[in-house]
Amino acid sequence: MNDDDGGPAFPILNVHQSWDHDRGTYGVETDVTATGMSLRDYFAAHAPAPPSSMNDWSDTALQSFAKNAYRWADAMMEARK
Repeated sequence: MNDDDGGPAFPILNVHQSWDHDRGTYGVETDVTATGMSLRDYFAAHAPAPPSSMNDWSDTALQSFAKNAYRWADAMMEARK
């Protein structure tokens, strides 16, 4: 498994306006809400699907397709560097 998940696939930017009492001015603070799926999960979800002609739907075959989806995602993550 790759430890670098790419961060959130769809980050939400929170913008807060704050009042500085000492200076009498407004300031803007931002932070990213990191909720939801990671970019790696997003890439894995968009990996090529098993062929519709596939006859083997055993747990072993499905796990193999899932692992290959994450191998695909890891390749996409590497290509972004």
